[in-house]
Amino acid sequence: PADLGDVTDRTIGDRLVHVTSSCFELVLQ
Repeated sequence: PADLGDVTDRTIGDRLVHVTSSCFELVLQ
């Protein structure tokens, strides 16, 4: 369960980073 939680957190974190990066790119354009 702990490992599964870590994987989920990492996946959500990666998605947040991707979305944030995309938003910054749109704003900088």
